[in-house]
Amino acid sequence: MQEVIRCMEKEVREVLDIENLAFVQLAVQNRQAPFHCDEKEWMKLIKKMDGQPLSIGKIIENKRLFAVFVGSFRQSPLLLIGKKKHPIPFRAEQKDWLSTIVYYASITIENMLKVEDFIKELDSLKERSNSVWLTRLIFRWSEKERRKLAIDLHDTILQDLIVLKRKVESLRFQNMRMEEMKKQLNNIEEEIVDMIDLTREICHELRPPFLSQIGLKEAIVQLIQRFQLRVNVKVEWHIHLSTKLDEERELAVYRIIQELLNNALKHSQASHIQLTLETYDEKVQLHYVDNGIGIDMETLNHCDGKLGLFGIKERVESLSGTCEMTSQLGDGLHIIVTIPL
Repeated sequence: MQEVIRCMEKEVREVLDIENLAFVQLAVQNRQAPFHCDEKEWMKLIKKMDGQPLSIGKIIENKRLFAVFVGSFRQSPLLLIGKKKHPIPFRAEQKDWLSTIVYYASITIENMLKVEDFIKELDSLKERSNSVWLTRLIFRWSEKERRKLAIDLHDTILQDLIVLKRKVESLRFQNMRMEEMKKQLNNIEEEIVDMIDLTREICHELRPPFLSQIGLKEAIVQLIQRFQLRVNVKVEWHIHLSTKLDEERELAVYRIIQELLNNALKHSQASHIQLTLETYDEKVQLHYVDNGIGIDMETLNHCDGKLGLFGIKERVESLSGTCEMTSQLGDGLHIIVTIPL
């Protein structure tokens, strides 16, 4: 947390014309100014903050003084208090920049504190008699993700690099005209661009888009668009989210749809997919239907490494939800996921 504050303080000092800057974790009303300033101006700033609700990133100015609410962490409010060198109001673009950096810093701090709490909880579990299963579970998750990433890299980027290396080696020993060599080099350049796009896609799968910034619907739309660029499959989608999902459920829904599309790409041989996501009666429900080759439901529990559908059921059940899968060989796949809000 202190490192985030230090970085933010450095950025603000470099970008804005600031004389003094301080982060205050106590209630401003109950303490003196964090640095030397005009007492009357300080009291006016406090009065302004008292007179309106504070939201993250909101800037309150008073001549040379300003305050920005960073967030409330563990019942302790954090405020950025600054003193400008000149009594000139911030320009609109300066306010936008300051609000944005404070907003991202707030999210970063909140996530770091959640990680700290999670680590403490894991440490407490280790001290109990049932810590062995937890350790095994964490290592199994880690190895599974590493294995999946290794397979993706081996089957795509590595193979393309090997082919590309052979093409470059062949150019050394071929006696060709300059025009022909340029043509070959252009083809190699296009293949490198494709590999860059593929690498970016793998990175995107490892770390999904910033859902809280672009929203779950837009993130899913982008996911479907990238899927359709890779394969000739028609996807009909309908998304109706009348209720805001929390971060954990947003990420779960995104990952489930991502896994279903990956399964369609690698295994189902489908040419048409229907996907509906909606919220009603305090729950979010996902309908997925494709016209692929289907699967044998009796062997589903043995397909964890191949299909990932069993992993979807585990993720849904961890959120107290239900996952209904119906399929048979030659008759596509139908899945209904329901997660309480």
